[in-house]
Amino acid sequence: EKLVLYKDIEKLKIENQAAEKHVQRLEVQAKQIQTLEQQVAVLQVQLSDKGDLAKRAEELQEQVKAKNHMLERLDKLQQKFHAQGAHIEESKTLWIQRNAEMQVKERELEKERQEVKRQKDKCDQ
Repeated sequence: EKLVLYKDIEKLKIENQAAEKHVQRLEVQAKQIQTLEQQVAVLQVQLSDKGDLAKRAEELQEQVKAKNHMLERLDKLQQKFHAQGAHIEESKTLWIQRNAEMQVKERELEKERQEVKRQKDKCDQ
C-alpha cells in the first residue's frame, strides 16, 4: 500500500512539475500578450499622429497651391507693369525728341522773326 502511495506521490510530483511548467509558459505568454498590447497602443498613437500629419500635410499643400496662385498673379502683374514701364519710357523718349525738335523750330522761328524785324526796321528807315 505504501508502494502504491509512493507511486501516486511520484506521479503527482511529475504532474505538478508539468503543471508548473505549463503555468510558467502561460505567464510568459501573458507577458508577451501584454507587450503586444502595449505595442498595439503605441502603433495606434503613431497611426493617429500619422493621420494628423497627413491632414497637416494636406493643409500645407493647399497653402502652397494658394501661394503659388498668388505668385503667378503677381508675376503677370509684374510683367504688365514692366510692359507699361517700357511703354512709358518709349513715350518719354518720343516726348524728349519732339521737345528738342520744337526747341529747334522755335529758335528757327525766332531767327526768322528777328530777320523780319530787322528787314522791317530797315524798310522803315
